[in-house]
Amino acid sequence: MEGQFLTDGDQNLASSKPTSQVQANVPTEPIGKLVDLETTSGASHRATSEVPSVAGTPASPDPDAETLSQHSSDTSADELAFLLFNAVEQQNKDPISYAEAMQRPNKANWQQAMQKEIADLSAQNTWQLTKLPPNRKALKGRWVYKTKLNVDGLVNKFKARWVAKGFSQKYGIDYTETFSSTLELMVLRVLFALAAYLGLECEQIDVKSAFPNAPIEEEIYMEQPHGFTSDPAVVCKLNKALYGLKQSARQWYRFLASLLKQLGFTPISSDQSVFYNAKTEVIVASHIDDLLISGKISLIQQLKKAISAQVEITDLGPISYYLGIEITRDPSNKSITMSQQRYTTEILTKFGKTSLKSVKSPSQLGVRLEKSSLVASEPAVRSYQQQIGSLMYLMVATRPDLAYSVSQAARFMSNPSDKHFQALDRIWKYLVHTKDSKLVFRSEKSLVLTGFCDSDWGGDYPTRKSTTGYLFRLGNTAISWSSKLQSTVALSSCEAEYMALKEAVKELLWLQYVLKQLDKRDFSGKMLYTDSQSAIALAKNPEHHARTKHVDIQYHFVRESYQNGLVVLKYINTTDQLADSLTKAISPSKFTEFAQQIGLVAS
Repeated sequence: MEGQFLTDGDQNLASSKPTSQVQANVPTEPIGKLVDLETTSGASHRATSEVPSVAGTPASPDPDAETLSQHSSDTSADELAFLLFNAVEQQNKDPISYAEAMQRPNKANWQQAMQKEIADLSAQNTWQLTKLPPNRKALKGRWVYKTKLNVDGLVNKFKARWVAKGFSQKYGIDYTETFSSTLELMVLRVLFALAAYLGLECEQIDVKSAFPNAPIEEEIYMEQPHGFTSDPAVVCKLNKALYGLKQSARQWYRFLASLLKQLGFTPISSDQSVFYNAKTEVIVASHIDDLLISGKISLIQQLKKAISAQVEITDLGPISYYLGIEITRDPSNKSITMSQQRYTTEILTKFGKTSLKSVKSPSQLGVRLEKSSLVASEPAVRSYQQQIGSLMYLMVATRPDLAYSVSQAARFMSNPSDKHFQALDRIWKYLVHTKDSKLVFRSEKSLVLTGFCDSDWGGDYPTRKSTTGYLFRLGNTAISWSSKLQSTVALSSCEAEYMALKEAVKELLWLQYVLKQLDKRDFSGKMLYTDSQSAIALAKNPEHHARTKHVDIQYHFVRESYQNGLVVLKYINTTDQLADSLTKAISPSKFTEFAQQIGLVAS
């Protein structure tokens, strides 16, 4: 979830066709010289704010002053704040085209950013100018602009990228294989847990203009950058991977893997974006061009020097902000924290929820969510989906306490009702109360992997399917969690728990594998707690064959794993079951206790 944060390696804006874009006639000038395009040849298309309408009369898709006046008497302060925030946000958005950038008051900043981009691409011999061969078509390109912010929200720099419109590439002609190496968030949490326990440093580097370091294998032609056209009769023949090409991420990964291999690193098989040096025990985690390095500080500095000899990097020092997550290291307490306080504040403001009265749990006891018989308006559906999407990234990154409430609300995204919006507001109210909560990894006496698994039999009333919930802690802090509706209806609570165990065992085995590959010490525990004695009995032997012969063979993977000694199933009382809050709503007092037991701490 990551969708709001555009990194240098982000391909989405380039590889998907834009719905609207200003088209401009760009004058011809020598390559490398910026053309000052003062044109109003097209107005920038901007999405306008909409007042959500849940059911009944559809809301106007483009409210004007009359519409706002119509809603002024019955619109809450939060909704008005939402409208105002969106109005300001539209003005502050980055340009979506070259023409628009040249019409902005701060066009000098964008001019400078484009000049730097062209200089960098030229220095890397990214292309050569040539005539377009017969029967070949040159790919189109576009400028992508992004205002980079510091962790405190202040402007760091203005970034411009010349990218290819990869959606027009043809398989077998312009590209063959595609692949993008992205870091699993649960692996990131494992790295921080190990670093806190072992007292390792975590530093970050950013590879400048990463993709153009990697050569491409196909013959690709592309138009010259807008504003930097020399001879209109020539095009750019690409020598290196350019942002936006379908194969660029794959080519960059191959280049990075080859570079790190020369330095003694090999990718771990459980996550190819993580590289480990068995001799120095240094770990490199890559998310496109953002590299996280964990190890002893002297070895980290040596590695930085070796990498900088091959590619140009920005040394960001001790990690503080990674993938939209604030990272804080406290040497005195030997702890590392992961927080999304800034992001939480942003989305609370964006959706006008800052003034809601706080509550101590994200789900209300006794509330049953069912499908609506009324058809929600398009603006209501869009508003609901936007809110769920924003909450999803928060939930998957640092907030296991939101897992059940967000996943339950997400089941009704296609047609939300007033009751669903009320359930969503309950989550926002909880976030008002806990916006500064953070995951804390501490140096503990022992670091053992333990798991908790539970299910709520038939708890989803529209389908009568059960919910699987599992949570794994490394030490006393959660590193992996899930709350998910089961794919089929379970005929008994035993079957529902058994189906849940299958998902938990899969995750346990994967986490064991990750830990064994990242450290020579054995932190990979086998204990998995469940509050179902019948499910444990079924895993040990088929004594309930008459009542369970219909259970799909895939779920007996649990029995095989148990018999092979890969997992130890142990009974735990429901009152002590941490995964209970991932399958149903619980009381606020119990929920507060749950948050404390999984390493969530309020500032």
